[in-house]
Amino acid sequence: MTGTLGDGQLLLAIQEGILALPNSGRVDFQIRSLKEAASAVHREKAHSEELVGTNGDAPAAGLVRAAMIARDLKGEALNSAEQEFAASALSHAQAALQHAYALDRLGMVLRQVGPSSLDSDSRVKWAQMVDQHSAAAIRELHALRLQLDSVSTGINEIPTLDAHGIADGAAFVRATSDLRAKTQSVNEQVVELFAGSAASIPPTLAQDSIVRLRGALPVIEARRVSSFADRMEARIPSAQNDVGDMQKR
Repeated sequence: MTGTLGDGQLLLAIQEGILALPNSGRVDFQIRSLKEAASAVHREKAHSEELVGTNGDAPAAGLVRAAMIARDLKGEALNSAEQEFAASALSHAQAALQHAYALDRLGMVLRQVGPSSLDSDSRVKWAQMVDQHSAAAIRELHALRLQLDSVSTGINEIPTLDAHGIADGAAFVRATSDLRAKTQSVNEQVVELFAGSAASIPPTLAQDSIVRLRGALPVIEARRVSSFADRMEARIPSAQNDVGDMQKR
């Protein structure tokens, strides 16, 4: 399914509705924002689309433009770079959310079937799916972080992964639910900053909003999920008690 929307909030609502459907991971869908569509038109040069206008520039548009001007971009190149920056930020946030939803569903699978219901092969396959989606979520969040870094200052480094991590299946279910909620919040903020209007966030507050958003990226949470999957897939006998119940050595 393909389409173009000029309303960032409507785009977010449709996307979240689709992601919440059963087996949504098997569906390949592309719903593009105004800025994404404009960027695609510029790159492909293959066809034209009628784009619906928005109510003024997005809150972070000034910061993005300043960053592009600092690279000595002008004219059409400047406009194109601005559009591509916003489209890329939206794409990374939306992709991270899709993988977070998939991880949340995998957590619900573990909760519904019960740890003891999964045999060894099923456990490995389950862990591999968790590893795949968590690694993808981390890549998208890192890419988004780099973009935010390029237009903002006052950004701190992400702390290292703590030693405790996820101890068992029940903790995994809570962790994936928390990751989904935090990634959803990130996605909403990205839409507001890069595809919304000044009515949601005044441009004068965009800098602080980006700094807070950068600090809220759930990279640590995604790393914990990935670490749990690695331990599950390794199936270390001395460290494993039933499915997903990890004991300290």
